[in-house]
Amino acid sequence: MPSRLQSQSAGSSKRKKRKNSNDGDYEVEIVKDAMMEIALAIREGNAVLGKSQPRKYSEEELFAELVDIDAESHLLTKSYIYLVRNPDMMRAFFGCPIRMRKQVLMEMVYGDDGSPSVPSSI
Repeated sequence: MPSRLQSQSAGSSKRKKRKNSNDGDYEVEIVKDAMMEIALAIREGNAVLGKSQPRKYSEEELFAELVDIDAESHLLTKSYIYLVRNPDMMRAFFGCPIRMRKQVLMEMVYGDDGSPSVPSSI
């Protein structure tokens, strides 16, 4: 028969194992929380980086916008080619309010005096 001393020793050993197991769970939680904080910091950094870089519009988006603002057919192709060749002008076009884009486009292509400013070689 096991003696009382052995029984106490066995009980003490079980408590130590349980305590060690709880310590391991606590350490896992600490590591998990730290990893979650790192992931959040990376996501926030990516969001800031994304906002700091200007949006690049594809040729498809440009053409769709020219159609959406009801650019006349003779203006549509010239405008499209002009804006694709001049990224700064494309950025200006997309940077202005939607309701003003057609007017801005007309000024880009025809200038203030109404004469075409887009080279005829386009």
